[in-house]
Amino acid sequence: MDRQRSATAAKVASGFCKSRRSRRDLIKQAAALGISLPMVGASLAASRSVAAQADGSIVISLADEPLTLENWNSFSIYGHPILRNIMEALTNRDPATNELVGELATSWERTDDLTWRFTLRPGVTFHNGEPLTAEVAAYGLNYTWDPANGFEILAILGPELTAEAVDDLTLDVKTAEPDPILPTRLYFSPLPSMKQLTEDPESAVDNPIGTGPYKFVEWTRGQDVKITANPDWWGDEAEDAGGAVTIQDGTFVFRTESAVRAAQIVANEAQATHNLAPEDCAVVPVCTSVPSIETLILRMDTMNEAMKDIRVRQAIAQAVDVKAAVEAVLPGSTAATQIYGPSALGYNDALQPYPYDLEAAKALIQEAAADGVPVDAPITLVTTSSTARGAELVQYVANQLQQIGLNASSKVIESAEFRPQVYGLGQDKVPADRGWIVLLQHGNELMDASASIDRYYSCNPDSDSTFCNPDIEKQIEAARLLTGEERDKAYQELGALIQQQYAIIPVAHLVINYGMVANLNWEPRMDAFMLLKEMSYS
Repeated sequence: MDRQRSATAAKVASGFCKSRRSRRDLIKQAAALGISLPMVGASLAASRSVAAQADGSIVISLADEPLTLENWNSFSIYGHPILRNIMEALTNRDPATNELVGELATSWERTDDLTWRFTLRPGVTFHNGEPLTAEVAAYGLNYTWDPANGFEILAILGPELTAEAVDDLTLDVKTAEPDPILPTRLYFSPLPSMKQLTEDPESAVDNPIGTGPYKFVEWTRGQDVKITANPDWWGDEAEDAGGAVTIQDGTFVFRTESAVRAAQIVANEAQATHNLAPEDCAVVPVCTSVPSIETLILRMDTMNEAMKDIRVRQAIAQAVDVKAAVEAVLPGSTAATQIYGPSALGYNDALQPYPYDLEAAKALIQEAAADGVPVDAPITLVTTSSTARGAELVQYVANQLQQIGLNASSKVIESAEFRPQVYGLGQDKVPADRGWIVLLQHGNELMDASASIDRYYSCNPDSDSTFCNPDIEKQIEAARLLTGEERDKAYQELGALIQQQYAIIPVAHLVINYGMVANLNWEPRMDAFMLLKEMSYS
């Protein structure tokens, strides 16, 4: 083969590493160029050998600092930007197609209604040298999903699960009831080190040990988290890993204000950031706006003495002009009708936003007051300081509620104070006199309506739900067991039913604005993971 074709083969192989395209696409390119697969494979190996010698560094500016670096926190928007670089799960998603793919598992199958069997990747070790075995994986899953531990990740759990080793690299995960989407659910559940959790469990809070492409270095609370490339990462030599690591060191810093994060990019003090407000997106060297699985929602404390009355909740929903608010404050986003977007199975495209009607809302409040409902009870619109344009939105809603006769105000609180009062409380743990309407950014990474409905409309006290309706709960339980078109139809029907409960006002399906320096090669993912292994410099 001549020198020109040899160089072309090397370019194809290099393209595979950088763009994370599938091996199938690589083979097609090779065939089109008249290049044999063995040559592509050889060029790919050479490319990996060069790329594996990572160098340079990157600073990523995040809107929030996590409260903990324990493995279970990787399900949250506060945890996964850091933890998913250090830790890996049985499954992940293809960054281009968003399809579920293997990570620490190479394959999986459903062996009966209650059992999923996973085959683990051989030759994987944790950063402390501990080999990944089915026993270690089972321990990690049982620890993460144990109701007795009460981790916030339980909010997205379906039926309770238990994991057990079949042999060294074969793992069975059994559920109390059938769970058709278990492999997708476990995408949120990176595996911790069994050795660490059995010998020094307290260290897991601020010294995460995983199998990932980056190793934890240090966490200076209030300042930054540092990581460095893992020289023993299995993915540097695996064809299905999506390419070798090219950036040696990563630092995550925390700046709540969008404008401050944008200024860091402009000054090259940071090379990437997320959740930029539209006006800040315009000033950075590169801004990429990505349709996301994130939805802004207004969640009501329905146990509150005023908001427990459905007429009050309906009036609140009708007092908010969702379409106008989105156009004015969140350009590029779309008004939401459900708390999950069109990417989720079970999305009902026949639903419309709540109608904006101030006069009808006033009449409902007056009717409730005449029946003795204490409509003068304080209601507080609450958001966190890191939610882009959140302060403007809660102030707008509070003003609207005042116009219909409610005693409403708004406040913005820091994330560290916000999270413990919002997540993992359930309706049984929220004080009845609190009266919050919380502006939340909810992500449906499962891309299945069950993840959102179980979390925000379930009677489960370990969920993030402040709503419980026993009749609706029965339909939720039935829908969880279905698959395919039946599942899609059942969740569409549930979407229409819960819309009429007015427990949550869907506001906007968000685009996420990522800012970056001009020489950073990176395509943001729909699931919002910020994986350094998918980044490189030109």
